[in-house]
Amino acid sequence: MVNPTLVITGANGWVGNNVYQALAPYYHLILVDKQKGCDPHNRYGLERMEKNEGDPLPDTLIQQIDLASEYDKFSKLLDQHKPICVIHLASILENQAEDTIIDKNRRIHTTVLEACAKRSIHVIATSSIMIMYGVALSLPNISNLWQNGISNIKHQLDSNTTLNNTEQTIREFDENNWRSNLAYIKSKEFLETQLQVLAKENPNCTMVAIRLGWTGIKNPYELEDKNKKYSEIPFYLDTTDLQQFFVALTEAVLSYKINGYKCYICVSEHAQQWVSIDNVYQELGWKPQVNIESKYTPHKKMSPH
Repeated sequence: MVNPTLVITGANGWVGNNVYQALAPYYHLILVDKQKGCDPHNRYGLERMEKNEGDPLPDTLIQQIDLASEYDKFSKLLDQHKPICVIHLASILENQAEDTIIDKNRRIHTTVLEACAKRSIHVIATSSIMIMYGVALSLPNISNLWQNGISNIKHQLDSNTTLNNTEQTIREFDENNWRSNLAYIKSKEFLETQLQVLAKENPNCTMVAIRLGWTGIKNPYELEDKNKKYSEIPFYLDTTDLQQFFVALTEAVLSYKINGYKCYICVSEHAQQWVSIDNVYQELGWKPQVNIESKYTPHKKMSPH
């Protein structure tokens, strides 16, 4: 039996590497990236690949395509391999000039989505967790929600929620990098909007946006003050959960268990998790298996008697 063919864009990055490892046993994967070799697509050097911790995929597996400028080349690849789904991970990240982020991301997303829509190909695309909370955790109106209780917050914040993605909010959060942060968020809002439009125009296609939590090879507690009880990264995603999520989601798309436009949040269990992932469990049957606090908090040394 021939395995179904899928295309993964941005395949040579950290998330792409993990998605490849998760799906390779079940599908014939065509891998697309702008670069070959060690290209972790990291934002701030936190996700740099180490030996045995996500080594770059072999050059022979990567089809080099610059999605911002090579629409015809990507279209020919789709016609040649005839995938039934494209997993779209490619994106220009926040640590670049805002004009570059806006221009290139729009062209990248337009290339992938338009080419897939013309061929009735399903799309699974990574959005950003920042779409939901607007990188505004430190602002009074958001911190007040936090203080009202996590259980109440979870009912308010889900995959349909967008909060405070305004210039003022982003500027208050990060005075130095607010322009690039805002540009990145807006490019992901553009992606989600286009997925919704194309799902309505193409009823035979399933279009999925995924808001992934922060994921990398670093212990989240090592990124912060060691005296803090919990990590202040409330949307951390362990790679084990990341891989299992993509297996469940891809199966649901290809079996038509879900259809139309869908938006999911994917995070691991965490003491400060203040988002609802109920729809992921209800529609995909997936629950996170990793508790971030249990996995990463160092065990206290027993005092000698």
